[in-house]
Parts: sequence; structure tokens; C-alpha cells
Amino acid sequence: MQRSAGLISSLSKMFARIGMGCTGPIVLVAKDDLEQAKNQLVEADYIS
Repeated sequence: MQRSAGLISSLSKMFARIGMGCTGPIVLVAKDDLEQAKNQLVEADYIS
């Protein structure tokens, strides 16, 4: 969970919620923040 906390703190200029889906963790963000959120997830090595 420490890694998730670091990600959320790096998303401090946007609203994001985290949760657990059927196949793993999920991050919910507003449409306006989608590209910024994707970039943060790539930088944190969550997605490629």
C-alpha cells in the first residue's frame, strides 16, 4: 500500500480514488485528469 500512497500524493493536483477490482487495483479519476493520471501511472511503472 506504500506504493499506492506515493502515487496518490504525486496526483495531489487532481482528485483520484483507489480501490480493488476483480482483476486487481483500480484508480478512478475525472475525465479532465485522465492524461495526467496516465502519465503518472507510467512514471510509477504501474502501466506501460
